[in-house]
Amino acid sequence: MAMYAHHKGKTDYFYFIRIIMGQISLLAYFSHNFNTYSKNISAFHTQKGREDRIMIATPQMVYQHPHKSIFLDFTPQKKGESNPQKLEHSPSQIRALEITSSLQMTLDYKELIEKFSSEIKTTIPHESIHYSGPQPDVSFSSGNKSQYLCTYLLTLNNKPLGELSLTRITEFEEKEMTLIEPFLRSLLYPLHNALAYKDALQLALKDPLTGIPNRAAMDDALNREIKLAHRNGSPLALVSFDLDHFKNVNDHYGHSNGDAVIKTFVRTVKRCIRETDMLCRYGGEEFTVILSHTDRNGAIRLSERIREAVEKTPFRTKELTIPITVSIGVSHLTLDDNSTSLFNKADAALYQAKTDGRNCVRFSSSWYCPVNQKKMVESVVN
Repeated sequence: MAMYAHHKGKTDYFYFIRIIMGQISLLAYFSHNFNTYSKNISAFHTQKGREDRIMIATPQMVYQHPHKSIFLDFTPQKKGESNPQKLEHSPSQIRALEITSSLQMTLDYKELIEKFSSEIKTTIPHESIHYSGPQPDVSFSSGNKSQYLCTYLLTLNNKPLGELSLTRITEFEEKEMTLIEPFLRSLLYPLHNALAYKDALQLALKDPLTGIPNRAAMDDALNREIKLAHRNGSPLALVSFDLDHFKNVNDHYGHSNGDAVIKTFVRTVKRCIRETDMLCRYGGEEFTVILSHTDRNGAIRLSERIREAVEKTPFRTKELTIPITVSIGVSHLTLDDNSTSLFNKADAALYQAKTDGRNCVRFSSSWYCPVNQKKMVESVVN
């Protein structure tokens, strides 16, 4: 049975993923003794120009200073205590449990780090927090970096979760360093789940054949870019592509060769656009490019460059060379546009390009009338 949750009129396909991950996190946390998480963190912090390295391991925590090593026992069972189940949790452990519960409220890693900073600030005052994830595109900073730095390398079951740093204008005390470690353990599972959710979300927003953003990603990005363009008064253009006679390619050469054509087309377009431009696969042979900070003339020049590149590119398979051309429609953002109207204008221009014989670029400042479902092309530029 399919289950869906709706938020602001849109289907949230990841609602149940968030619930499941949150429950898994809580079960994993409370099903183990709190102290056993000490093996999951390694750390170092810098004070007064020296580097103090801290390695936390089970069953001991090891402080490695330039001239001495101090071993602190972190095992739950102390000498003379035969039953570890009777041990009472320390105030810092109880606070860490409270923090863990608080961190279950989000799967956004940025919100998670910011909330963690807020939760520990009364116990470990700091001016800024900085997080660098295991992937280059995962990072977050809040506050202004200060003189003294305390950095932790986070791992969970030998899997790196990134690096977390706190800074402030005064030196971090050893007592604070001891207090922060249970708090860091409370962060591990929520952070692991947030990173897993981000990976799952990215996979859901990518076209599996080409690896570029899909229609859902395009819708989100277009809405975001339009808001930014309206706020900043910057130009924005949308380019819509359709491979000419692509159905014939699949019918005559087979779907595997059709897939090869699609991949070659994507590589060709990527060579023509900027890194900041977003190429998306909207449908089977339909693509779009979102061009931020690009006016009408710039969008038309880029579109013509793409059209020529596709026309000149040999679409080769193992046995064949398949001739391919592309029809292109271009629209630019006006003050009255939203994502729907901007897309409809590009679609109207694309339809005009098809009507005019294909393998050409057309520009449209069209408007779309929902009453009679009629698209009006006010101007067309070759």
